[in-house]
Amino acid sequence: TLKYVLLGGVASAMLLYGLSLIYGVSGSTQYAEISAALSASDGSMDMALVLGLVLILGGLGFKASAVPFHMWTPDAYEGAPIPVTAYLSATSKAATFALIMRWFAGPLLPVQEHWQWIVSTLAVLTMVVGNLVALQQSNLKRLLAYSSIAQVGYMLMAVAGMSNETASALLVHLGGYLATNLVVFTAIIHFYNRTGKEGIADLKGLAETNPYLALVLTAGLFSLAGMPLLVGFFTKFILFQAVVEADLLWLVVIGVVASTVSLYYYLMVINQMYLYEPEGDASRWRMSATGYITTGLLLGTVVLLGFWGTPLYRVSHEAALALFAAG
Repeated sequence: TLKYVLLGGVASAMLLYGLSLIYGVSGSTQYAEISAALSASDGSMDMALVLGLVLILGGLGFKASAVPFHMWTPDAYEGAPIPVTAYLSATSKAATFALIMRWFAGPLLPVQEHWQWIVSTLAVLTMVVGNLVALQQSNLKRLLAYSSIAQVGYMLMAVAGMSNETASALLVHLGGYLATNLVVFTAIIHFYNRTGKEGIADLKGLAETNPYLALVLTAGLFSLAGMPLLVGFFTKFILFQAVVEADLLWLVVIGVVASTVSLYYYLMVINQMYLYEPEGDASRWRMSATGYITTGLLLGTVVLLGFWGTPLYRVSHEAALALFAAG
């Protein structure tokens, strides 16, 4: 908790100082006036502007858990109760990227050439470090923490190529990620309530003791990995396609390789559930009626959007249009 508070204070100071530098360059705090002032510049490298952008990205990078500002994330995920961890993993990402999109698709868009390389670098570092460190984890919550860090890297690719199309794709992927993450964390909450354990090895034989919960968790993990027939595949495909159209093919190549690596540690969890015999009490157990309803609804959402993602895409496209219209 102390680490989170201290680092959060430093990140907030960075963000505020970066905003003050942008104010100094543009002479205004109004989005429209900032955009007009930056558009009217001669395009020269203004060190105050670049420093302001770096500090803003550093502050927002902490909020989003982007590398190298991510070190609080696995500790906070592991130390917090699982429902709180689920809340952090979903709402913090949504709120942070809403703010990122509002700023970088609006007042800061005219100087995209100054911040695109910074965001691209953050995206690569976040995808690579998040997925590689996740391979070494033995705790479910820490594994999901590094998984969420890697997911931030994919989302930052869309920010680097910010346009109406990439903003829409980012919203699509963010919606699918939130639904999938809720599936996974809801399954883990029910498992923890039954066993009091949260280690990956503790899942041994879950397919025998509670095959339904094992199925739900497997579907959620495969969706995070981007496997077909689930919403994670649909949203990641849309995201990668939009980034390619933004002339950032090299970023997508790294993203595809990183996504392939992620499949290994998701399979590592699934392997424990299906290929090992349960330890200790091997009797079958059932969840409450509420548990079956909540997991069933979330699982149905992940599967349905994987087959028919048009509603999600339509809502995201309209939101992106409104974002750029307000820019």
